[in-house]
Amino acid sequence: MAAMPLPASGQNVALARAGARASASSVYSGGRFYPPAGAIDGDRTGTNWENGGVWADDTVDQFPDWLRVDFAGARTIDRIIVTTVQDDYANPVDPGAGLTFALFGLSDFSLQYWDGAQWQEVPGGAIAGNRQVLREVNFRPLTTTSIGVLVTGALAGYSRIVEIEAYEPGGTAPAPPPPATPAASPSVRLAWDPNPEADLAGYVLVWGPSPGVYTQSWTLDATATTHEVTSLAWGSRYYFAIRAFNIAGVQSLQSDEVTVLTDPAPAYMRVDVP
Repeated sequence: MAAMPLPASGQNVALARAGARASASSVYSGGRFYPPAGAIDGDRTGTNWENGGVWADDTVDQFPDWLRVDFAGARTIDRIIVTTVQDDYANPVDPGAGLTFALFGLSDFSLQYWDGAQWQEVPGGAIAGNRQVLREVNFRPLTTTSIGVLVTGALAGYSRIVEIEAYEPGGTAPAPPPPATPAASPSVRLAWDPNPEADLAGYVLVWGPSPGVYTQSWTLDATATTHEVTSLAWGSRYYFAIRAFNIAGVQSLQSDEVTVLTDPAPAYMRVDVP
């Protein structure tokens, strides 16, 4: 199923392709891939459930959890839309027509923005007892660099967000001029010695922007001894570590942390095509 098109009125500034970046309080590490970036990929349906298209936290039945989106710069917005997981997530539909959930969605949460000193709730942004897959909140325009969802309740133990959107008011706003052909984002290939245990089942590779703070993870099978992490940010420092786990799911002690600093962003030449 193709991604649902976004509304024509206004510009969604919370998209990854608009320069936004997402981070979260934690990322589920139980064998599938639920990164924060999945919530800003432009797809409200959750078509790529378990494969990068949805964010889920890693603290079962523990709240609050949070998802944060940093824009490419200060933006004036008057609308935030949050979409959570449909009951029939394997066969998702357009969630915009009053679709409700009973199994997995966000029930209680707050939509917030950064005022330059602290997080503030957007007007009308306190949601309780929710059963709508898609919730839209409109408010007087405000200017901010970041928005967030603070989740205080969700069904089935985990916070799950399919998409978060933030719109500038008025008609379609022009996007910042992009480079003609941007270079591929940085990547790093990591290698480790194989774990010798007979009941080895696999590895969990974790990484994040600060020592001991891991916002991303990837689960690998027992044969893996290398992995390439892609889509990193230019000129950023990352901290990596790895743990082995056995067939019972018991994880080993964590490896020593490895620090990587990616290259600065390359210069681009803009080419205007008539």
